[in-house]
Amino acid sequence: MSGGPEQPSTGGQNGSSRPGRSPRRDSGRGGNTVWYLLVLGVVLAVVLSVAGRGRSGEKMEYSEFLRQIETGTLHDRNVFELRIGQTGLSWQNRSSSDAISGRSTDFRRYYVPLLGAGEQNR
Repeated sequence: MSGGPEQPSTGGQNGSSRPGRSPRRDSGRGGNTVWYLLVLGVVLAVVLSVAGRGRSGEKMEYSEFLRQIETGTLHDRNVFELRIGQTGLSWQNRSSSDAISGRSTDFRRYYVPLLGAGEQNR
């Protein structure tokens, strides 16, 4: 007993407790941070991809959409592939088969956002 702090004994050559291995930094939870960020990035990309689907095309306000339905401008012969989602409506004015075959020259897509519409208008 010398009175000074005792030094722990090391069992290996390089100061590690296991012979033949170099000391290793204990990464703990910090080593998983890269994986968590990678997974978060993939999830975010998928969410943005799905959320953006159907928003391509000409934007139409909800009031204009209702007016065109009431006046008969929009009907079953010019609304194809109607998609109703939580954030908006989307459709096209020609069928996909007409657009692919070239029978339709005036092919347009439309999008009506519903996030700003009041609950009574949905």
